[in-house]
Amino acid sequence: MQNGARLNIHSCVLFVLIIATGALVSGCGKDKNEVKYRVHEGRVADINQETGVFEGWFYSKKQKQEIKRPGRLDPNVEILINGVIAAVDDVRIDDKVRVEAKEIRRGSEREFIVTKVEVTRMEEEPRPAASAPQPANPEP
Repeated sequence: MQNGARLNIHSCVLFVLIIATGALVSGCGKDKNEVKYRVHEGRVADINQETGVFEGWFYSKKQKQEIKRPGRLDPNVEILINGVIAAVDDVRIDDKVRVEAKEIRRGSEREFIVTKVEVTRMEEEPRPAASAPQPANPEP
């Protein structure tokens, strides 16, 4: 009976080791497709509604320089120019932009899906200032 008990103990230990090794190899159940939400501020390099491509110049603290980061537009992307809803075609190259995107990691590869684009643009034409009312009958 002692040999049978030893065999059961060895079997249990072996089983626990196999389970622990499997958990370590699989990353302890960590999802391989990790999704994070990011906000980037920079300038528009390219935006194309037909191809769904967005590229922007953003400052990388890690690389200490501006880098061009590609992404693709979400089908329901929200575009705002100076707080007003706009179309993708209204966005211009070199516009100052704040982009919200989903970052999907698949192993060592990353994919950015742009969900919101906020453009801050200087007023191109100054709005007329409110002027004093003109008299109804000017004097000759």
